[in-house]
Amino acid sequence: SELIDTIESQFRGDRALMMVDCCYSGHLTRALAQQRRRVSYAAYTAASPDESSTGNWPFTEAILAGLRGEATVDFDGDGFVEAGELARHVADEMRIFDSQAASSLFTGSYSAETVMARTLGPTKHPRTGERVQVQFEGDWWPGRIVDVADDQALINWVDIGYHRAQDEEWVPLESVQPYTIRRTETTDE
Repeated sequence: SELIDTIESQFRGDRALMMVDCCYSGHLTRALAQQRRRVSYAAYTAASPDESSTGNWPFTEAILAGLRGEATVDFDGDGFVEAGELARHVADEMRIFDSQAASSLFTGSYSAETVMARTLGPTKHPRTGERVQVQFEGDWWPGRIVDVADDQALINWVDIGYHRAQDEEWVPLESVQPYTIRRTETTDE
């Protein structure tokens, strides 16, 4: 790829972070994996090499959540968001909320343990940020818990919008269930 060749020849650093949110963006991780490079890379893409993008924003929102240090991205609870945790978060978000197969790759000194952010501290409530399904009029709808008070959960309706206050609604906790994620390999090292 011309972009990778330019980075390899012109970039003076030894580590590059690449994030690509477009159709067929998985070609980046495929190209980076094909040969050893001078520069170490962490690459995150919104789609597989064979997949067009939907034009929604879960990839960007997932990346930002990790780089901001949101506690829901710190899967091991150690106070840091590592590159591998960010990759898992992005892959889960894309699979659940956009039905896309995000890809990621770490090369050289950029590893899955590389710290990307320090967490901001505990969430407001243990369920804040949880991906859920909410039963409404006989169907299950994907969403995310924004807050919990008493026996109600404030839900962001992901199919309607992504992190917009006008797309949030309080619902009874009894109509909310966790979204079950089937794990697949998403990160190449």
